[in-house]
Amino acid sequence: MSTSQKQAWFSLTIVLVSVGGVLALAPVLGIRRAQGSLGLLGFSGLTPFLFRKGLTPFLFRKRPGIVVADERDGLIQVRSWVIAYSVFWVAFVSTCVAALRYYGPSGAVPVFLVGISPFYGLILVLGVSSIATLVQYGWGGSDGAQ
Repeated sequence: MSTSQKQAWFSLTIVLVSVGGVLALAPVLGIRRAQGSLGLLGFSGLTPFLFRKGLTPFLFRKRPGIVVADERDGLIQVRSWVIAYSVFWVAFVSTCVAALRYYGPSGAVPVFLVGISPFYGLILVLGVSSIATLVQYGWGGSDGAQ
């Protein structure tokens, strides 16, 4: 399994745990307090440090003779981010149109909704990017296997 696949599984796990936390805590704490489990998304910042293939753990220098990534890995990563941001912008525009329709042209969007929306945008981008990466690699099969 390549480093990109490991990163994608890690990010997808973080997204699913965060959303699962919101869904599990909402009946107990209420929807506003349950949003606190979105703080688990911060663990996605550890991804580059946890998956440094070919680097010595404490010196962060490349070990000789180990290929970290090739052109295919780079293309898969670029395509995954293009897909993720394309889906994000479609969802963003759709949400803006829906808010205009729901709240009306002179309505006020709640501050809570405005404040929490970047977290759900991050969930969408990380989730779609991870799924796109895993689909392009064939859902975690061995490297080079068809």
